[in-house]
Amino acid sequence: MTAAFATFLLGFLSAGEAAAANAGPPPALVVVALPANANRAILEALNRLRGEAISVGFEVRFVDAGTETVTPNQLEDLGHGLRPAAVVAFSGSQASEQPKHSLDVLFLDRSTGQTSIERITVDPDDAKDRGEVIVAVRAVDFIRARMLDALVNRAAAPAPAPPPARAKPGARAYLAVGVSVLGTSTGFAPSVAPEIDGGYATLRWLRIGLSGFGFGTRPSMNSVAGEVALEQRYLGAAATVLGPAWHGLRGAAELGGGWHWLRLHGTPKPPYGASSDSSSSAALVACLGGSWAAASHFLVDLRGGALWLQQRPQINGTVNEGLGSLGRPSWFARAAVGLAY
Repeated sequence: MTAAFATFLLGFLSAGEAAAANAGPPPALVVVALPANANRAILEALNRLRGEAISVGFEVRFVDAGTETVTPNQLEDLGHGLRPAAVVAFSGSQASEQPKHSLDVLFLDRSTGQTSIERITVDPDDAKDRGEVIVAVRAVDFIRARMLDALVNRAAAPAPAPPPARAKPGARAYLAVGVSVLGTSTGFAPSVAPEIDGGYATLRWLRIGLSGFGFGTRPSMNSVAGEVALEQRYLGAAATVLGPAWHGLRGAAELGGGWHWLRLHGTPKPPYGASSDSSSSAALVACLGGSWAAASHFLVDLRGGALWLQQRPQINGTVNEGLGSLGRPSWFARAAVGLAY
């Protein structure tokens, strides 16, 4: 009769707890182990425990202890796979001559790993016919206090650290248009030309790109034979090392190479005739500068550096009149606005 009633109570309480769990977020779980020799005091305690557990924020799950007496070392295994906040086990006290008026209650708080054991005994002469009820009430009082402690420990436990956020990839593609100013050590004024620059960041700190300038102004110089105008163009590739960002600012150092074209246009004085000449040479470029992220994906770029021509072209007004030479080195400065995406 007792075993059948225990089985019925186990199914009824588990169904009630499952329905309660489906009504909202899953509460903390208490695993309750049913001993093989469940007496009336244990069954009374189980009946009361259900309401007490719900009132303090727990869900109750019943398991079969598989033995009449549960030891503290067995508690951890009883909740295996369920990850409960606490494990409770009942067993009739073996130290009492009247086991129906006594009960051993074991409570494992999983947050601290501590096991509490309470031996509850009631004098049957004092309790008379309500001895099992008194034992059950005291057992549930003990469990309630332990459950409240478990909730406090659970709330005080530090929350698990969130997984490290993945760094968002920075802008990789870059395209800018601007103006370059190219000067020489000769008497020619600096030339101003439009420039276009594009690249792709293979790493967060390294960008490979192409750049070119040309079709700009033609600074001139007077000679015996007339006037000589200078036109320059350049196209090349470069690797740019980008510094860390600070308030939208990033430093940059660039090293590259390409090809430089020089064209001379002569406006003669009589009796000289009109003439033109051109030359080209491999060139190295080195510069320093930085960019400022004025807005999302919008950059303002400033650079300054030197251009070194492998072949140094000579500029002559006449066969016997030299006006200077270029490229050892020429200096340049650039201002551009660009998009990074």
